Amino acid sequence: PAHVAGAAIAALEKYIGADDVELEPVEAVLVGLEGAGAAAVLAAAAGGATPSGLAALEIAGQAVTCAPGGVAGGPGVVLGVDAAGAAAVWQALRAAGAEPVGFE
Repeated sequence: PAHVAGAAIAALEKYIGADDVELEPVEAVLVGLEGAGAAAVLAAAAGGATPSGLAALEIAGQAVTCAPGGVAGGPGVVLGVDAAGAAAVWQALRAAGAEPVGFE
């Protein structure tokens, strides 16, 4: 979680043995795409891409990392995108048929 990124980096830095390794926080947003239609929505938003595992995709001109597995117990994927491009990805997913539901 973003609120503990600084503490996590500080804790990990004491284990770095090489001089050329540097840890820094990433401003990223995670979007869960859940349900039986998740694959179809992803394919529509990502120009037909249908990844079966960890994959790099492009949605709405933004680089997206796609990881299989939903958080709601059914089929789904988790998408990671740079915070600056998150709104464009969100809009593309909505245009492809996704409906926002929240965690509850």
